[in-house]
Amino acid sequence: MKHRKKDDAPSELKSAFKRMNWKLVGQLAACFAVIFIVYQVFVYYRIPFIIHAYAIILLALLIAYVTLARGFSCKPFDESLFPGDWDAERRAAYLAGDEKRKKTAKKLLLFIIPIILTFMIDMILINFSK
Repeated sequence: MKHRKKDDAPSELKSAFKRMNWKLVGQLAACFAVIFIVYQVFVYYRIPFIIHAYAIILLALLIAYVTLARGFSCKPFDESLFPGDWDAERRAAYLAGDEKRKKTAKKLLLFIIPIILTFMIDMILINFSK
């Protein structure tokens, strides 16, 4: 009887790690580290209204994200959604601009997610520290 090694068949976890965008994970980790450290330094030195400033920044980033991403829809534009009087050049220009807006909206998430995580960790520290 043959003995099977554990590495014979790739597991779902290994394949998920191979597909992961490690550059994006690194960027998120770096943004989180900077945002969290700045926040904690301001809290340590008792700078007033830092949580309000972060909340206003988060609100502005969320509004910009929703505006640029045209809501939360992932539905791509098709020919039926364009007005009938638009020519092919105008449609192509609009679709190119739409792709550019969505890329910009994805870049905003590099700042939105770390700020939300900073708030979550702060609330945990406030509620569960002695």
